[in-house]
Amino acid sequence: MLTMFCYMVSCLGFKKRPLEACCGVGGEYNFTIDKECGYEGVSNCQNPSEYVNWDGYHLTEAAYWKMAQGILNGPYATPAFDWSCLEYYESVNKEYPFIK
Repeated sequence: MLTMFCYMVSCLGFKKRPLEACCGVGGEYNFTIDKECGYEGVSNCQNPSEYVNWDGYHLTEAAYWKMAQGILNGPYATPAFDWSCLEYYESVNKEYPFIK
């Protein structure tokens, strides 16, 4: 799945450089191990939703969201996720509200 993000980033709405970190400083990929996100002088991009990589270690919220959508709604799960189980959970939750 992550390989698809690296090869099809523009199709998914991300910038064309999937390994470039949104939050970082220096280097070819905007990542320097001794100047990580949160350190003084390290900035983050204006629009994180355009990036796959957040800080050189973690993906952005947008990338995780796209992955989750692919798992829950296809095409990354075979067979596709069965949403009917949520109907059962909602009916059980109404009958037994203490179950969460």
